[in-house]
Amino acid sequence: MEVESIFSHGNARGVSPPDFSPTTWDRYFAHKKTITLEPEGNKFCVYQTGGDKGVPIILLHGAGHSGLSWAMAARFLSDYTECRVFAIDLRGHGETITVKDSDLSVETMTS
Repeated sequence: MEVESIFSHGNARGVSPPDFSPTTWDRYFAHKKTITLEPEGNKFCVYQTGGDKGVPIILLHGAGHSGLSWAMAARFLSDYTECRVFAIDLRGHGETITVKDSDLSVETMTS
């Protein structure tokens, strides 16, 4: 039996099909900002949640992901601690746009 037909009529336990539809950033973060760095004009997308006080927590995603990879963790941290959570789309990922997205050298990444 195909997966679609199993879920289209429910199953013996009444389990609904999982929802794999895309979600939006504002479900987990309070702000989405674009930070432009000069002189190159690189634009980094930064998601933020939590209050204006508390410990800043910066979350960095792995290769092939984006700042939204941290969405549920960011919401959990901001709900249960007094902190400011920042999740950044790194070079070549998410909504960040840089002059040379493919330049992932140590010098470029640290600057």
